[in-house]
Amino acid sequence: MSLYQSLLEILDTRSFSTLWYWIALLGFWSAAGGRVLGLPYDIAFAARQGSETAAADLETMTPILARRQMALTQGTGGLIAVALAALVLALLLVLGFFYGLELAQAAVFFALPLCLLMLMRLALARRILRDAPAGEDLARLMLRHRGWVQFLAMTSVFLAVLWGMWHSLTTGVLGN
Repeated sequence: MSLYQSLLEILDTRSFSTLWYWIALLGFWSAAGGRVLGLPYDIAFAARQGSETAAADLETMTPILARRQMALTQGTGGLIAVALAALVLALLLVLGFFYGLELAQAAVFFALPLCLLMLMRLALARRILRDAPAGEDLARLMLRHRGWVQFLAMTSVFLAVLWGMWHSLTTGVLGN
């Protein structure tokens, strides 16, 4: 086997049948579930368990992180980002499910849940800035958000696995 063939095998566009896609998908969701608005979830967990240091850190850092999250949506930059995300998502959906491009289908299983995750983070940031929860309420809110992120992760991975199995079973070995 030549170096060229080995390189093409690593960069294969048959996403659902390669281990790298699944490692990247699980790694993405593992990283997304480890932090809430950029704050490690163990701080919220320790604050809920009664740690005064963790509660102080949580109450100090959360409004800062919420303001940073909301700053991304202010002005025309937020509108441009939403329009660009919608364009890319629509392009991936058309290429993947209308034209049958497997790489685009696999990218949809990253991009669509990522858009939902961003909406969830914006809603959390808006609620934190609007209601200014503190103490136990803030810790509960952060941990509840993490639970919803984990649910979104499990659902998206499950749907990707179902679609990937169906695609691999109905597509021939050479992509026919």
